[in-house]
Amino acid sequence: MSVLGTQFNVDTNSKTSVFEVNCFEGVVRVDKGETSEIIRKGESVRFVNDKLEKWQFNESAPLWISKESSFYNSPVKQVVKALENQYNVKIQSGKINDSLRFTGVFMHDNLEKALKIVFESLEVDYEFLDEKIIKLKNK
Repeated sequence: MSVLGTQFNVDTNSKTSVFEVNCFEGVVRVDKGETSEIIRKGESVRFVNDKLEKWQFNESAPLWISKESSFYNSPVKQVVKALENQYNVKIQSGKINDSLRFTGVFMHDNLEKALKIVFESLEVDYEFLDEKIIKLKNK
């Protein structure tokens, strides 16, 4: 990735095979393998298993600054990892469809509310096995 005078946000996690860059100001060149993309203010790119996805957004700054996590057509495994990191929990997601995608926002101050926002929209049930372990299952 090359920074060409800008403000941007990067989300990457080797466990989810997702690499995402959102440009909030200026220009960023994103290089991944043989692929190179230049994005400008209001543009995003994501690599999921090395496949490129590109879209536009309207936020003027990353929502994590406001204690929110925002997703656009994001793979469920990326959203699960964000929930785990934000709330220091373990989510057992092996029984759900990996092709599910989530678009939406969850706040960082209420785990139960965040789970409802994400998983009710995806039609996925969840249950607490204890206060730190959550199990997902298809409805």
